[in-house]
Amino acid sequence: MEVRDRSPLVLALQHPFVGMVCLALFVFFGGLGQGDVRIDGAVYAWVSKWIVVSGDWLNLYYDRGRTPYFNKPPLQFWLMALSYKLFGVTTWAAKVVTPLFALLCVIMTYVIARFRFSAAIAATAGIILATT
Repeated sequence: MEVRDRSPLVLALQHPFVGMVCLALFVFFGGLGQGDVRIDGAVYAWVSKWIVVSGDWLNLYYDRGRTPYFNKPPLQFWLMALSYKLFGVTTWAAKVVTPLFALLCVIMTYVIARFRFSAAIAATAGIILATT
């Protein structure tokens, strides 16, 4: 009778993609609810909140609809406003978009590296990206 070890480390070594994604989730989303939004993030959060308040998804405004804000492409603002609609206007909802894109970058790195290398090497590349 064979005894199988089901520890997380063994599972991560047997399935490198799953281990890489779990590590990236821990790194990116671990402290997401702590702290506040600072510097540029506060401007992005306010522009996104104004989208939700005004209902105008095409014209971006800062400063309660008085000052147009077209300094950045609108995709991040739209996704943050969608996050506000789903989760409410909170700090967590304002911050969740960036780690989601970071997680997608790690997965994309794995997929690209997997075309040329083994799963373990591709997962190592994703882990390096997630931890830098």
